[in-house]
Amino acid sequence: MNGEVVSGGRENLRVLIDYKGSGFPGGQMQDDLLLFSLRPDASPNPLALAVVNFPPIRGKRSLYIHRLSGEAPEDRDVLLDAIEAFARRQGYPVLYLNVMEQEMSYLYSRGFTVSPDCPIAAREVKS
Repeated sequence: MNGEVVSGGRENLRVLIDYKGSGFPGGQMQDDLLLFSLRPDASPNPLALAVVNFPPIRGKRSLYIHRLSGEAPEDRDVLLDAIEAFARRQGYPVLYLNVMEQEMSYLYSRGFTVSPDCPIAAREVKS
């Protein structure tokens, strides 16, 4: 699958998206997860990774960022932008994010609101 070229002075970076789906033979396929990775061209090592799956949250199938990791905040931001663009194209109104491995200051500065009763942060998808 072709990646999305990232601009802004870091032309050799690409966002790669790997899709995983499953289904029983003869049955309907279901989306299991998307893996977003930010990589320099021709490098096997990602600068940042995000695992996205699609569980029901508040009664609706939702886009849930199960894991967002990377050393530099700007690398995680590139992946958040790519995930948000995907969410917008697919009609998901909210990004949900697991907060267990995140710095709260990072989440708040990116517009996420943290739920008081479970380890999930949410942010409306920008139009």
